[in-house]
Amino acid sequence: DAALMEGLDRLGGLDSTWLDGVILPETDGAAAGTARNDGNAPVAVVSGDTSGNTSTDTYSRLMVYESALENGSNPDAGRVAAGGFLVISAPDGVASIVIGGVAVLSNGTLTGESVFTDEGRLDVTFFDVATGRLEYVYTLTGATQEHTGNNDAQVEHDLVVTIEDTNGDRASAVIAVVIGDDVPEAVADSAAVKEGSVETAEGNVLENDVSGADGFG
Repeated sequence: DAALMEGLDRLGGLDSTWLDGVILPETDGAAAGTARNDGNAPVAVVSGDTSGNTSTDTYSRLMVYESALENGSNPDAGRVAAGGFLVISAPDGVASIVIGGVAVLSNGTLTGESVFTDEGRLDVTFFDVATGRLEYVYTLTGATQEHTGNNDAQVEHDLVVTIEDTNGDRASAVIAVVIGDDVPEAVADSAAVKEGSVETAEGNVLENDVSGADGFG
């Protein structure tokens, strides 16, 4: 039918083939019946080394100990560092990750920047683009002096993590760094003098005490 063919030509670039009277337009490579999702996919933190808490967004908790420092009451290099991870879902791709105000990933690449606290630092060691797994280690380098009371057993730093995808969508989580305080240990002292003598008892009551990483103050 000449009129029909002329109408098809006016559609502008639409080629067609006749098969038993059925017109089959050429496709642009998409499978027939396949839906195209060009929408904006959200970004989210889906899991971590600690169960997520919807009220605090704490998905990661790292515990280190002052007592394990070289000047602590129980030196142990294995307890001054703690590693953790977050798993990020970002179908559009991760553009940047900021931890504690420091950009640790920019334009999809790790920056190598450390995140410092008064007592140590957090280093990002790995990011897998395919799985969204982000790994890091916090290392305690000194004793904390941020106690708010005489009986503080722990000091906590909450490092906010902000993830932004290539479309500008954002998600956040919290990495909680918890520092166990090294409490001084006092040991009883004794001395003896003979009754009626002029002898004096001398000594240092701190000699047999354990100061802990904070020192006696």
